[in-house]
Amino acid sequence: MADVARPTPDASAKPASTASSTAKRSASRQPGATVQAQPESESPAEAARQAEESEAPFWWSRADFAALAAAEIARSDRHRYGLTLILLEVDDLQDLERMWGAAVAATVLASVAERAGRRCRAGDLRFRWGPSQIAVLAPFCGWRGGASMAEDMRWLAADNQASPGLHCTCSGGVAEHLPGESIADWVGRADLQLQSAIQQGRNRVNTSPTGGPEADLGVVQLIWRDAYASGHDLIDEQHIKLFRLANRVLESAVGDLQSDQAQEALLCELDLLLGHVADHFRDEELVLEKRRYSRLKQHRLAHKNLLDRAQKLRDRVQAGRGDLGELTDFLAREVVVRHMLGADREYFPVLRKGK
Repeated sequence: MADVARPTPDASAKPASTASSTAKRSASRQPGATVQAQPESESPAEAARQAEESEAPFWWSRADFAALAAAEIARSDRHRYGLTLILLEVDDLQDLERMWGAAVAATVLASVAERAGRRCRAGDLRFRWGPSQIAVLAPFCGWRGGASMAEDMRWLAADNQASPGLHCTCSGGVAEHLPGESIADWVGRADLQLQSAIQQGRNRVNTSPTGGPEADLGVVQLIWRDAYASGHDLIDEQHIKLFRLANRVLESAVGDLQSDQAQEALLCELDLLLGHVADHFRDEELVLEKRRYSRLKQHRLAHKNLLDRAQKLRDRVQAGRGDLGELTDFLAREVVVRHMLGADREYFPVLRKGK
């Protein structure tokens, strides 16, 4: 999987109203966003580590979208899964700002973003999009799944209690990326659906009903390639097994999960994958310790955070309070794809140097 340079996420920034700070923002900044300056020399790996070692949801700026979207498009094309963009706008936020002030408007937008974000999965990317807008980039998701997600966000946002006596609604636009489509055209289709929803009376979600059939069937397979090999026999053997177990989980998640038997079968596959992930992390840390890997402490912490998050999701599913799809996406995408094909690649030179 090709490495793609990623800007550093701003974990502390929240979507904000245009308010009185508009004149203070530079042209390069995302409207309505508080952007922290980052050193130009910061590596993509450092950005990935920050995202992985924190459980806080990151809000990327709109300026980051092109690079991140290009990386996700390359992955979706390679592995043949759906990739969907959701644009969500708080209805009449500018009118609310004129009536109640910038502080109230900013609080409402932040509350809407927080509530809508509850519908996001672990691998979804969230963006501060405009003065009254947020965006979500949803991998492993076709246009039908994106429409369902956007509707859930709309309902969650409408139930926000940011300020007593204020009731706000949201409009949404959804579009799945099409093969060969430029990022600008893709965003344009999503925005066209958003503007259509606004013109039709607001408080609704409109969707561009085009995309690949495999995306909505959930047919996703992780394909092992020789380029993923570290050169260490044990680690490569375990990585290949992780791919195989993750694919079994994905295959189990495709079917009807309404029955208790189907859910128990998927949980068994998830437990096998989670158990192997724990064993692999332990063995990997021992190998890196022997090679005196300089970032072993941070790598071990990333392992712990991933296992803790996976176990919490798994426990919620067991108790009937969780989402099997969210757990499946986290294990297959965050643990296997992002960590194994992202953070793990940093220590490959150390292993090969010892050959």
